[in-house]
Amino acid sequence: MNPDAFTLFRELADRAPSEREAYYARHQVDAAVRAEVESLLGFDRQTSSSVRAAVNATVMATETGSK
Repeated sequence: MNPDAFTLFRELADRAPSEREAYYARHQVDAAVRAEVESLLGFDRQTSSSVRAAVNATVMATETGSK
């Protein structure tokens, strides 16, 4: 992994797509680094959704079991 991509991922993870686009343009981020950052962001979103779903399922099962 490109160290610049990891640094940018950490900096851009909580920004809206339009803010990321502006950042890439303003800082003239290399296309390969940008693609790697976007890939990391996509994986992060997917993982977050999976964790949220697992937590929700556990909560629902706990609530159902306690009634």
